[in-house]
Amino acid sequence: STRQQRSIERIIFAGIIGMVVMNFSLATYLTHGLDTVGQYPLWIVIGRWTCLIAATAILVYPGQEFFRGAWRDLKNGRLGMDVPIVIGLSVAWGGSVVATVTQQGEVYYDSIAMFVFLVLLARFAELRGRLVAASSLDRMMMVIPATARKVSDLREQEVPVVELDSGDLVRVRPGEIVPVDGTIEEGTSSFDESLLTGESAPVKRKAGDKVIGGSINGDQAVLIRVLHRSDESTVSEINRLVQRALKYRPYYVELAEHAAVWFVSVILLIALITAAVWLWVDPSQMLQNLVAVLIVTCPCALALATPVAISLGAARLAEIGFVPLRMNALESFATAKTAVFDKTGTLTMGHPQLNIVETLGHLSDAEVRQIAAALEQSSEHPIAKAFRASYQGALQVVESLHNFPAEGVAGVIKGVHWRLGKPEFALNGTCPKHRLWSKIQQLRGDGFGVVLLVNDEGPQALFGLVDSMRPGLKSMFESLRKQGFERFVILSGDHTDNVAEVAAKLAIDEFYSGMGPVDKLTWIKKVQAQGSQLIMIGDGINDAPTLAAANVSVSFTEASNAAQVSSDFVIVNATLENLAKARRLMRKTRRLIMQNLLWAAGYNLLAVPLAALGYIPPWGAALGMSLSSLLVVGNSLRLKRPFRGEAFNGATFPNQLQITPSSR
Repeated sequence: STRQQRSIERIIFAGIIGMVVMNFSLATYLTHGLDTVGQYPLWIVIGRWTCLIAATAILVYPGQEFFRGAWRDLKNGRLGMDVPIVIGLSVAWGGSVVATVTQQGEVYYDSIAMFVFLVLLARFAELRGRLVAASSLDRMMMVIPATARKVSDLREQEVPVVELDSGDLVRVRPGEIVPVDGTIEEGTSSFDESLLTGESAPVKRKAGDKVIGGSINGDQAVLIRVLHRSDESTVSEINRLVQRALKYRPYYVELAEHAAVWFVSVILLIALITAAVWLWVDPSQMLQNLVAVLIVTCPCALALATPVAISLGAARLAEIGFVPLRMNALESFATAKTAVFDKTGTLTMGHPQLNIVETLGHLSDAEVRQIAAALEQSSEHPIAKAFRASYQGALQVVESLHNFPAEGVAGVIKGVHWRLGKPEFALNGTCPKHRLWSKIQQLRGDGFGVVLLVNDEGPQALFGLVDSMRPGLKSMFESLRKQGFERFVILSGDHTDNVAEVAAKLAIDEFYSGMGPVDKLTWIKKVQAQGSQLIMIGDGINDAPTLAAANVSVSFTEASNAAQVSSDFVIVNATLENLAKARRLMRKTRRLIMQNLLWAAGYNLLAVPLAALGYIPPWGAALGMSLSSLLVVGNSLRLKRPFRGEAFNGATFPNQLQITPSSR
């Protein structure tokens, strides 16, 4: 970039001109300067005037960055980090000019040259860190090709990707990147979706399947029907969400930035006190100690290096398919020791299939399917979708339709009152006494979710549904236990037998069944009142209150909008295993941020008093400040490195992110 090139040019200029100043200063130190009569020899006098010109040139060209920054801060009515730098450089230059003209006293041209060079070097490293963070955030956007092969009237034409619209046809050849989200119209091929899902193994896609922009076609040429414009694609939506998440930062990051502003005021006050005390104690030491105090401080470590870590952390989360919506949840995510899971749609895939249909009255199989689908036609619950998928015909009109959360639905069809849902709900509390109870218990013991269809004449149909477990659960729980999680809990509205079966498979001892939204919320608040921080993972409308109340909330792209709105993070693939990876990443991010802040605070608490007491010369102050900046930036960049043995286990990616985040 232009800014990066300009920074390099200024560093080179300051380094070359600074070598002239440093060579003269070294010669002066070795010969001790004064001759036998206490006068400066001619070569020192000439050398000082030469160094004055060189130091002035350094301040005018490379050093102008500090003066412009200080002037900008003062115009905006605040004390920025460039203000003490400019005051320190100006005092050192002014005192050196006086000493050069009068040929009495010390000059600090070497400190000026060293300071400008080292600080520019530190800021270049900081700029590089920012660029690395930005490139990590923008990597998904940069992978999208600029052009695509649009197919119309049996002819291929290369057009800009931004001109593609919904419904257009594009051809993607082997080895090429899919330009936009779409549906395969013709052909079968494998696609590398690791950019967004973290899944390294290619996935097979055939006609009718959806593919995401940014994935790489591996085997055969395919014809793809565009689903939506490039600015509405999955990649674009993820990028917008990550950028938005960075506006929500941990409280201690905001505190550090505010502290940096106040810190400058404190340093200026300490500098005035230092000047006054040394003017009274030893005027000859006043100037160098004043300069040392002004330039030894390092507010940049407080205000600038931390955002590099935050940005890199957000980018790494997006890389593993764990999109952040609010990065201020970082602290709780890194320290929580209790994880709470919904069952259906969270620990299970949320796509139950209707495996058993047993009619219990005079109605046929098709008729009970039709009635069940009609009762569930306005619901987005996974079970409702299973009933609708089992019947593809026209649905009857339902009157007085009422939803009972975590229980079932009730309505009137052609004057007949129907109830569909859990046996306990459908039979209106008489379930244990009913002749079907043993059958229900047997199916539940076999892992089926049991739903009854009941009217005024009694049970008319029994349905058995099966929902498969999400992949990667066992390895995820093993990783979370190693990371310090002490408590895993399942909160579910399902029957005890179904929840117990899932809990047993995952070795979870604590689970609660038959819980409605209010029950879940009450449990969450009770645990929080006991001092526990918890992570809640859920997907349904019923989970929205508990997701909003939890310290950290996680949902899925296929979850309800209500769940996504209440979440801090959204998982964009079908596996929960990346929850453990995200936890490790957040712990590392938090650890590096705290290291940066502790180092910046500790360095300044130690360096400022030493400089004020005269134990740190101006050149040492310049060196210390620069090294402090380099240290925190380099420490933040460690986030760019992957974990040892890091591997990803994802599944398929949804056709598009449909997330409507809002503040909680």
